[in-house]
Amino acid sequence: MAIMQNDFNSLPSEKTDASTQSNQRSAKERPEAEEKSLRRRENAAAIIAVSVGAVIMIAGYSLGRAYIYSTPEYAILKLPFQIAQAVVGAILGTLLVRKLKLGELIDKLFRLK
Repeated sequence: MAIMQNDFNSLPSEKTDASTQSNQRSAKERPEAEEKSLRRRENAAAIIAVSVGAVIMIAGYSLGRAYIYSTPEYAILKLPFQIAQAVVGAILGTLLVRKLKLGELIDKLFRLK
């Protein structure tokens, strides 16, 4: 064991130049990697949130129609149209917020108050 410890201690220190250069590179690359990771998480969170909202909307409309009209058949009849409405709304809403930066505009409006 003593021989192994001496072998490890006697290894030349190659880390000095290579390690500092790699640390400098990784420090520059780190924000870009974190930003990409954050964007992926934001996109995944947005997809999950919109999907949950669409399911809640469809379920609410269906239960409301079944209760008001007292016929579950009418609610089932309208179900495909509600699903289509939820899908189109989710896609258009996501495009408005992401591509047209509507989310940033709403944030600015609420900060002024």
